[in-house]
Amino acid sequence: MSEKNKLSGKTIPKKELVRELTRENPNYAFNEAYDLINSFLERIAEHCYQGDNVSLRNFGTFSPLFTRKKTSMMYLNNRKTPINRNQDFFTIHFKFSKTARRQFTYQISTKKDTTKKKHGRKLKKDK
Repeated sequence: MSEKNKLSGKTIPKKELVRELTRENPNYAFNEAYDLINSFLERIAEHCYQGDNVSLRNFGTFSPLFTRKKTSMMYLNNRKTPINRNQDFFTIHFKFSKTARRQFTYQISTKKDTTKKKHGRKLKKDK
């Protein structure tokens, strides 16, 4: 992943999200919050697998992404036995909504504006 695409360079596991949820809502037990997040993600996956789009207003859309059979051969761990990948693949594609994209872009740009610039002047363009 390039430096431009990294924001914090940190992966947050599901358990950490559950801990944050239980800290903000002390009336939820850890197991209840974990089951809630799991069932939410499972429902999204089920609907996408059936071919439906799942749209969350002002957040984004989850949609199914099917790739067709691949006829190429692939080698596993530099062994001489080829693995034939003649199967369909299913993944879930996520696209941010315009509202969420604007909100996240605004938050990121305000964080960048607080940093000091190296040079106070603009460079002239060559003609």
